[in-house]
Amino acid sequence: MEAGWREAVDGVMGRTPPAVDGPWEELRLVSAAGRDARPLLAPEDVDLRAPLGPGEGARTVPAPVVLCDSSHGQLSPQARLAMLQVAARTGTALRLADPGPDLVDLARELDVPLWVVLGPRRPASTVEAARSAAVVELQLSAISPAGTVARSVDALDGKGSLAGAVAAVRALAPAAQAWVGVGPGASQELLRAAALSGASGVLIHGRTRASPLRRWAAGPDAPAALSAARRAVARTRPPEGSVPPQLAVAGGLKDGLEVAKALALGARLVVMATAPRIALGCELCGGCGPGQCASPGADGWRGQAERLSAHLARVRAQAASALAQMGCARAVEARPSMLEATTYDAAAATGVALAGFGEPLPMWLH
Repeated sequence: MEAGWREAVDGVMGRTPPAVDGPWEELRLVSAAGRDARPLLAPEDVDLRAPLGPGEGARTVPAPVVLCDSSHGQLSPQARLAMLQVAARTGTALRLADPGPDLVDLARELDVPLWVVLGPRRPASTVEAARSAAVVELQLSAISPAGTVARSVDALDGKGSLAGAVAAVRALAPAAQAWVGVGPGASQELLRAAALSGASGVLIHGRTRASPLRRWAAGPDAPAALSAARRAVARTRPPEGSVPPQLAVAGGLKDGLEVAKALALGARLVVMATAPRIALGCELCGGCGPGQCASPGADGWRGQAERLSAHLARVRAQAASALAQMGCARAVEARPSMLEATTYDAAAATGVALAGFGEPLPMWLH
């Protein structure tokens, strides 16, 4: 069943040519158990819990996976209901760019941790939903439906201050974690500005195999984008009295092994959008109208919920197994030293040791 699922995802997202590894396949997990006397663990002994941001006010979720609807309004109401039910059943956070009032009310009733995105076009319903969210993300840039990088020109306040914009988000939703979302084309200057803004976290989007940006080779893959953000945060001193922002990553992750690799690269949360949509029945054809994608079949939205729930269970089991082999008792213990790159380009982009070389390449040693 697992092999069939991976083939289905590859068939829809675009199979990587056999001679060329995908960005996540170019990174290999390294067991730490025998290297530094870490105890051998069973997968069930691994604590997958993760906070939605730093500090005592952050809500904790059972696993570092966030469900996301990135369909630009194409996902059917039944599919969204299935996604909400799975989030409620598993305690998973749910990231929505345009949550309707009915969905927000139901999420609040089911105690689902909502992650609301404030982008360039923010209707009153989205702003209202942000008031009761666990995480409010100020999206600085994103991939538009046309496949280009669209920037949120109104993401900054009247004085052009990102810190002021983050403060405005906190005033809008005092109980929420204020995050900043950056797209595949984020520069080091923007990443440093995000780290200095006082935001609780930074969500980095990398391009995926299904992304229109891949046709133009625009923007880095998710592992490289995450590594660039990790380096920018490490080189930036946060404002006095604040802590460095937590990092999350999105971009073509499809299984628990890739989740474990993302955690090792510095992410504390992983946002999954494409693979869950495929589990709901989406074929990424791009031809669906608003509210038509992944319309339920004969088994209805409950059948969709079961398929999505089974997918999430597989992801969590794979991630726990990988972390156990790496000697991590908790998901937050994963480190870049537990990875090695199988190609020179992957080592240069991520800063992990090159296989056979045994240490990071010289450009990462200064």
